[in-house]
Amino acid sequence: MPLRVIEWSTGNVGRFALRCIIQHPDLELVGVWVHDPKKAGHDAGALCGLPPTTGVKATNDVDALLALDADCVCYTATADLRPLAAAAEERLTDAVAALPLVTAGHPYNAEALIHGLSPDPAPHPQDAPWVARHGLTGDEYQTLYDDLTADGYRLHQVDSYLDGGSVRYAAIFEIRPGHPVAAFHGLDDGAYAALVDDLKEAGYVPVNESTVEVGGSLYWTGLFEQVSVTGWTVQSVPAADYQDTFDDNYAAGRLLTYVHGFNTSAGPYITGIWVDPIGGGYAAVHGRTGEEYQTGWDANTGAGLFTRYTSGYDDGGGTANYAALWRGRPSTSIGDTPNDPTNQTSASFEFASGNPFATFECRLDGGSYSSCTSPKNYSGLSEGYHTFEVRALDRDRVLDLSAASFAWLVDVTPPEITITEPTVNTKTVNGVLKADPVVITTVVGWATFAAHVTDNLSGVATVVFKVDGVPVPVAGVSHVGDVWSFEFEPQSKNAHNYTIEVIATDNATNVATESMIISGVKTLKKH
Repeated sequence: MPLRVIEWSTGNVGRFALRCIIQHPDLELVGVWVHDPKKAGHDAGALCGLPPTTGVKATNDVDALLALDADCVCYTATADLRPLAAAAEERLTDAVAALPLVTAGHPYNAEALIHGLSPDPAPHPQDAPWVARHGLTGDEYQTLYDDLTADGYRLHQVDSYLDGGSVRYAAIFEIRPGHPVAAFHGLDDGAYAALVDDLKEAGYVPVNESTVEVGGSLYWTGLFEQVSVTGWTVQSVPAADYQDTFDDNYAAGRLLTYVHGFNTSAGPYITGIWVDPIGGGYAAVHGRTGEEYQTGWDANTGAGLFTRYTSGYDDGGGTANYAALWRGRPSTSIGDTPNDPTNQTSASFEFASGNPFATFECRLDGGSYSSCTSPKNYSGLSEGYHTFEVRALDRDRVLDLSAASFAWLVDVTPPEITITEPTVNTKTVNGVLKADPVVITTVVGWATFAAHVTDNLSGVATVVFKVDGVPVPVAGVSHVGDVWSFEFEPQSKNAHNYTIEVIATDNATNVATESMIISGVKTLKKH
């Protein structure tokens, strides 16, 4: 059942939100609040550039909207939220757990959060407990970080921004698998540079960074994760130089993983993080107006990319500009696998993703997926066919929809061997079976020695005959169907007991052996 949503305000941010709600298959627009009386009575579609066919009329009647029994409110106004929150809090708590969210480049950036409402109804379900906060002082943020990490949460994103000249922090925490984390906030240039060098030496890679200017000095906040990459760089440059910086990194094989615009007394700056390698499709823009950004968002999300970061900044002349990054789904590949077939009841798999920040989920034989790391080991496997599947998830829980898989056969049963010729306690003379009674299988001259060999799982790979430990040449062995044979000729003129072995190996390297003792006498008759 779709979530019933009220859109609150239709300004620069609200109209984008309204459009997303109308187009989202899992959301049902039931009401629209407008501040301007001139907008009241108009169809919601007309207020956001869509056809006026929604049947939902805008209103400035708060009581009428709260009486609609909506599941949640998408609030994009700048007025006091408290009266509305008191009425909607309980329903909002239940509803938000089901919404597919994309991390915004700045959790305080309402437009970026609204664009996280993807037209794909299930791109990455909100399957992990999470906490999001903004408006925190440095001490409040540190206390929150300490408390939540002690409770098993991990930092997903942190950003700094100015509110009335004071530095504030916004952060998102989740309970989910992930790589080791290192985070910092409010560092001056010197402390920041020293820490980044130390983190790089320890194998950490930047995830996101933000910068504020206070009193002419820059202060840095960021999040790193310990992952394996060939190289990375984080650079903050004047907006006018950003394209050249982007091009230089691209030429060096490093692709953009994060973008953030901010303002200083020297003008607008853009921070970018470039990593090598990181696979998958992507698109990035900067210096875009709101309309240009919306056009890019429509095109890139329509092409199957996901909004990763959106950042707004002043172009230095009072005009809002936007920088953004979209990325595709992560990929998954399997490296080392068990042999197929194998006689081992244990298995180990190594796997990787084109996205170094990815985590993984594995399953065996169609069971439920669960979090896993490479290598993934299994033991006590039953005999028969098995299938291993693994899929990557990026940091925002976007899944690789095409899980990598490997199917193999566990065969612990050796082949079955039945010696069919000569029959036990019979006498064969120059290839002819005689009726003479004997107490031991006897061959005078020569006889066909044959064995029926089968393997019901992996199949027979080789059959080797040995006479007194000496292998019969391959050229002398015949094979028809399940029967292998060779012509046995005793080499001694005197009676001699020969041990003839049949050694069969299946494709899983299981080995079976059968043997017969034959009393043999060589004759001068030609075979």
